Amino acid sequence: MNFDVILETFKDKINWYKIKERGNNKVFSVNFKEEVLFEDLIKVIKSNVNNDYELILSRICSGEIIDSNVKSFEILDGIFLELYDFKSEEVYFIRVYKIKDINTGKVFTNLYIDIVKNSAWW
Repeated sequence: MNFDVILETFKDKINWYKIKERGNNKVFSVNFKEEVLFEDLIKVIKSNVNNDYELILSRICSGEIIDSNVKSFEILDGIFLELYDFKSEEVYFIRVYKIKDINTGKVFTNLYIDIVKNSAWW
């Protein structure tokens, strides 16, 4: 997956992003300045992989983010996608959250993509 496609498509809406790699794994995180439609993100993500894949999409209705035993965010809405790319033999775990900061009340969208190359699935 080419993260540049996501960055270019949403360049005016991105507050910050990070890309980290360790061994066969890669993590991509994006914080958007404002809410982004889940459908728009899914469309760009799906267009960025070959057509030979399995996709499992789950809806998240609520939740919370607890960091170091302190609740800092409420999850208002979200989706979780598992994408198995048969050609590249990569597995993508993709989360998109509509999040509310409990301290400021600000609502925004976050995207997280974990890529596992050479997964045991293959």
